[in-house]
Amino acid sequence: MLKFLAVIIVIWLAFMPPLFTDGTCTAEFDRESATLSANQKSLATPVLAQAYWANRQLPVSTLTAKQCRLARSKFVDSCSSGDLLYVAVPIENHICRIYRDDEIRIKLQYDDKGRLTRMQTDMNPFKSLPLQWFGVTVHWGR
Repeated sequence: MLKFLAVIIVIWLAFMPPLFTDGTCTAEFDRESATLSANQKSLATPVLAQAYWANRQLPVSTLTAKQCRLARSKFVDSCSSGDLLYVAVPIENHICRIYRDDEIRIKLQYDDKGRLTRMQTDMNPFKSLPLQWFGVTVHWGR
């Protein structure tokens, strides 16, 4: 019986950390989105964007329009006439990295003249459990 209780306690403790993130995971995502918005001029062309990401010491994957149409990668919704830059920004918070997502995925889409036409940031969403009897909502990895 004691071993069973120990196992239950270990499992319970493993599920507890994401309940107490207090919004740090979402704040990290919002901070990266705000940084990108503030530095939009540095991302205006593929050459400037590659220099920007090199300065931040983050690797960039580049797909030309032709490569995009041929490869149809799982992370590409649609191809356009220009390059697509893909960057994965690692999550700093260890709890967020384990329980929610380990990276913020950024896609920068350019037209055939090298102008930024679309910027998309993605991170796995947090989950919520509304407890109507108690009038509260429990957030997991927020």
